[in-house]
Amino acid sequence: GLLLLDQQEEAIRFIKQESEIQLDAIRNLIDDIADPYISGLLIGKFSVAEELNIDMMIHPNSILHTRLSAKKREVLLTAVGNIIDNAIDELRDKEKRQIALYFTDIGDEVIFEIEDSGSGISPEKMPHLFTQGFSTKNEANRGYGLANVKQLLDEVNGTLYLEDGELAGACFVITMPIEEKRG
Repeated sequence: GLLLLDQQEEAIRFIKQESEIQLDAIRNLIDDIADPYISGLLIGKFSVAEELNIDMMIHPNSILHTRLSAKKREVLLTAVGNIIDNAIDELRDKEKRQIALYFTDIGDEVIFEIEDSGSGISPEKMPHLFTQGFSTKNEANRGYGLANVKQLLDEVNGTLYLEDGELAGACFVITMPIEEKRG
């Protein structure tokens, strides 16, 4: 828009400012997450959200210094990716467009909390949320993501649940034990 208005200097200043903001967020992700696959996923989702004018915030106390087994990493990538994608889909036509992330590995579990400012999940739909084929969207071929994520998390003794958040939309919490349980 600034270029169309023949404001080249303002456009350059704006681009530099936005680039610095994005670089700071990326630097923090790289510093605070030991696993490059998880950082890469979040950087990619951060970029998609930014392109869609969705404000994706990462809580400043978020850290993930644990390197997970390959299986647990794949499950976590699938779970986090699916839930962020759902949040992005939910916010496409909303006025308030925010996603908040918090993650930690302090203690015995990896915990990811992903919250959005969308419409949330109605109480009557909650019991069916993780049922294969059930969707809150009125589109064909939906309703498999959360069910698959729940199944994958069950396989590694993880959990997925919905709780009240601060942004008034859905707030999903993923937990996964760091250590393998011995039988």
